[in-house]
Amino acid sequence: LTMGGGLAILMIICCFLGYISYSRHRYGLRLERAKEKAEEADRLKSAFLANMNHEIRTPLNAIVGFSQVLVDEEDRETRLEFSNIIQSNNELLQRLIGDVLDLSKIESNSMPLIYKELDIYSMILLRMPSGIELRLNDCEALVMEADKNRLTQILTNLLTNSIKHTEKGFIRFGYKRTAASVEFFVEDS
Repeated sequence: LTMGGGLAILMIICCFLGYISYSRHRYGLRLERAKEKAEEADRLKSAFLANMNHEIRTPLNAIVGFSQVLVDEEDRETRLEFSNIIQSNNELLQRLIGDVLDLSKIESNSMPLIYKELDIYSMILLRMPSGIELRLNDCEALVMEADKNRLTQILTNLLTNSIKHTEKGFIRFGYKRTAASVEFFVEDS
């Protein structure tokens, strides 16, 4: 009887130690997955910073370079052209910095969203470069409730990317309504 009781206690202790060992193993696996996610996040953040370094330097170099050349230029039309280049790069730089600040707000969950009804096509009136035509698809009228600033930012980024990679031809913008969402698209020549 004493041996049986001792054996039962020994079995309970072994089960308890097995449970502790299994729990530590599962905890170790969770820690390993968390470490891998943290390393991936660190790699993505480093890639993002390297990309932003390049994206910010490009318009900044154009602003500095054309500002220096503008001082010495005497032809009025050339000065105006350089001034326009400086202005467009200044706007690009401001947008990039605004996007980075918005990203940090999103990560810290402090991005305020203000929902209003808005008409989609009235939001995308962009200045198109000469030689590029903006074509709006014939889509059903759509008024949706969304944060105007954020939606404008998203659509402007889509169109700006298309403008950057289109020298001549057209850019087509449109949307289609699905059962639960609206899908926007940009097509360029």
